Amino acid sequence: MGRIAGRLLMAIGVIHCALFLWWGRRALVAIWQDGFFNTIDPHKDRQMIFWSLCFGVLAISLGQVVSWLEAQGKRTPAFLGWEFLALFVVGGMLMPYSGGWLALVPALLIIIGSRHKRRVSVDAETDAMIKEGLEAKGAICC
Repeated sequence: MGRIAGRLLMAIGVIHCALFLWWGRRALVAIWQDGFFNTIDPHKDRQMIFWSLCFGVLAISLGQVVSWLEAQGKRTPAFLGWEFLALFVVGGMLMPYSGGWLALVPALLIIIGSRHKRRVSVDAETDAMIKEGLEAKGAICC
């Protein structure tokens, strides 16, 4: 479930960045034309674009971490899912007509996935050797 959650977080981040790069193109051009340094405050449109892009990049990065953990055979900690859940519920309540509700899916997948016991299989040969060893000791029958 974590790989799906990670991929969903990355997709949400990419979509978020793409949309806000398009919607905020005028503000981004203005930032560039003003010399880039110290050009965000006090412009509300520039602040919105900046923080929206920061969230998108952060979502991509966190999605990569979640996918990497799963690829390593490790579970994503439940606290991360609970924190995402809290963040996205509050965000959805503050902006009910946003895409924030979509992010509830990876948060819930992380929570659910953290509850399942993970069994990492090295390969079929190693699994067979472990099973034979346990059978020889009488630990496994049939």
